[in-house]
Amino acid sequence: MKITIVGNAPSLNGSGLGSFIDSSNVVIRFSDFSTAEAHRTDVGSRTDIWCGYMRPHPKMPTFSRVLFPWVGPINMQAKLDAIERECEKYSIPCEVISKHTVDFAYAMLGLERDRNPKPTCGFVGVCYALQHYNYPENHIYICGFDGYTGGYHYHSPGRAVPPNVHRKHCPDKEIRKINEWVEEGILSWADATKD
Repeated sequence: MKITIVGNAPSLNGSGLGSFIDSSNVVIRFSDFSTAEAHRTDVGSRTDIWCGYMRPHPKMPTFSRVLFPWVGPINMQAKLDAIERECEKYSIPCEVISKHTVDFAYAMLGLERDRNPKPTCGFVGVCYALQHYNYPENHIYICGFDGYTGGYHYHSPGRAVPPNVHRKHCPDKEIRKINEWVEEGILSWADATKD
């Protein structure tokens, strides 16, 4: 089975990964993302699993499953309640990512649980995929993760990633860990030349 995890980095712009992503058995996306026509050649159109916690996503009715990463103690119950109400409205399963998976994400980055910096929603989603889609039976591809080096998300170049992102998260550690997993053959970077 082919699983593709799609981040929101500007490195997706011009990547031509749309058909590679859409040919996956499972497509996982995060937080705010766009599959608007303007981006489809690069990011595809499918979303099977969405992982997010800030607010319900406008495309929720099209998702097969929603993952809620409980990454910190602040205001999480209210956010979960809002997402669960939206899931219920559309009869979509909503799964709170297990403490085991979130703890794994913190441990992989050498972070103290429930303190800043904390793992991004995307990194927790990658950890979820690693734990739920057994390697090597399934092949997990990743794209759109570049440690916030571009300074914005691919779909909103006019809106910069907040400058405090390095205090709240640790993108440098995340991208290093992802690259380690790629070197170990656990993940692969998505490649538009290999549909």
